[in-house]
Amino acid sequence: MTDYISKYTRIGHYLTVLAVVIQGYLWITHFQDTDDYGQTFSYIAGIEFLFALSGLLLYDPINKRGFHIKPKHYTPLSGFLLIRVVVILAGLAIIQAAVQFIPMTVKEPEIAMAIMFAGPSEENFFRGVLISIVIVSFSNVGFKIRIFKKELSIGVLFGIILTSIAFGYIHVNYYNDFSLLFGTVLCGFWLGITYWYFDGDITAVIIAHFLLNLIVVWQTFFVVNF
Repeated sequence: MTDYISKYTRIGHYLTVLAVVIQGYLWITHFQDTDDYGQTFSYIAGIEFLFALSGLLLYDPINKRGFHIKPKHYTPLSGFLLIRVVVILAGLAIIQAAVQFIPMTVKEPEIAMAIMFAGPSEENFFRGVLISIVIVSFSNVGFKIRIFKKELSIGVLFGIILTSIAFGYIHVNYYNDFSLLFGTVLCGFWLGITYWYFDGDITAVIIAHFLLNLIVVWQTFFVVNF
């Protein structure tokens, strides 16, 4: 059997595994809650669990790196990882500052954990699975647009836009405010286009999204409670 090199870096894989474990625990813990709050929380944690699990199972096979739960070999960390994370995080911060669209106050530790690890969960599904499928399937579909020395096919661009809308929609459901769609779609598009531009670097988008959510939790949980 061929020993495939996983497209995950070690840190990207470990954050994904943590997301699976934490979101799965929160889902099961609140699965039998009878109040509306507990049921909603369990439902959201369950979705995030499936998002993370989908990446764990499908990210490497989609990228033709074989199937493995625990890779024997990881892709080495890129020397440009820190720069990539800063670029992605800065773009997300600018979008959020412009639209000011996160209406939440985090007061409970379980919610804080769910939010922090929603980043790895969502990146695995929306970028690691959906956009990876788009890139593999539609890289040669339609004419191409040149973006900083790289060519983006119209097929991939259209796929990134569609996944961005889906990304925005699931957050609208979380926040119960349809007016938030524009901001979340922009964030989804930025994550998608940078994921494509950085050659499917799942680690960079995972870390950037994780740090963004960590900042939100810090502002609304640690500052309030401590």
